[in-house]
Amino acid sequence: MLGFHEVNENQWLARWGGSLGGIGTYQQELYDYIEWQGNTIQALQERVQKLDDIVHLAMQNALRGGARPKVLELKVNNPMEFSGDKSQLEHFISACETKFLTQPSLFREGGEPAKVLWASSFLSGMPKSWWQPIQKAYYMASENHAPLPREFQLFTNFAQSLQDLFSDPNLAKNSMTTLESLMQTGTAAEYITQFEALRQYATYDSEVTEMRLFYKGL
Repeated sequence: MLGFHEVNENQWLARWGGSLGGIGTYQQELYDYIEWQGNTIQALQERVQKLDDIVHLAMQNALRGGARPKVLELKVNNPMEFSGDKSQLEHFISACETKFLTQPSLFREGGEPAKVLWASSFLSGMPKSWWQPIQKAYYMASENHAPLPREFQLFTNFAQSLQDLFSDPNLAKNSMTTLESLMQTGTAAEYITQFEALRQYATYDSEVTEMRLFYKGL
């Protein structure tokens, strides 16, 4: 006959033995999963390190070969064609300069002559007729390794030649005259835009005078 404690122990094992076996199996499976996860993470880390090494080596090889990492550049609109309208010349030059600043890679290899050739492709009418013989002289000088025409040496030379020939000789005077009669007829933003567009060409000696004209037109 079994004792009281032996009966209780047998009953306890009968009731919970199966569950304990299940817990032990689950615990082992959990250990196995953790070990597998650790091995997976280690393998991924090794792959990432290999990729880093490949990228680093490629960068070094590119730099040794004179290449440079590609830099993202802003894309801006090309200038409108300049056909000789005096009021549009400064806008044309400014649009060209903006292109050079925001997309320098387009002109890096060709330097200043590339800038001038690109800008001159937007000339039409009388400016185009003026430009054609200068462009032919550039081609001849390039083939014969002779000094380039002045307009091709620097973009600023090209712009200055355009200004000498096609700008308004009375730009400052006309801008000041228009400023003195300028009145706000639309929104404040429109008035400020008109005022600033004229003020950049005016030659007032004092900011006080400019401020007086600004408030006078409001």
